[in-house]
Amino acid sequence: MIPVTSSFEMEKQVQSANTISKFQEFQNELNSQMCCRIVSTRKEDTTLVYEIKEHIMFGEEKNVIFTVLYNSDEVENDVELLPEKYILRRWRKDVRRAHTRIHR
Repeated sequence: MIPVTSSFEMEKQVQSANTISKFQEFQNELNSQMCCRIVSTRKEDTTLVYEIKEHIMFGEEKNVIFTVLYNSDEVENDVELLPEKYILRRWRKDVRRAHTRIHR
């Protein structure tokens, strides 16, 4: 089992529910978030606009700026666990797969 790299409950949830390859993919995304910082914020009507700078250290090292729009009316706040709808059956490790059964 691949160990978790953060204290986020969501990472532990994905580790226990998903296949190793999907967990690694999730973990890489999560770890890349730790290299992000907010450059600026502004408010446009009911939407907050964030400019996020990510320092990418893999391959060619570079900085990338992302614009993130946040409307609190449309987003659930303080999400600690992934909603079940995002843990797809095909990525779960507790699913019985016909192609992995051994026939005698």
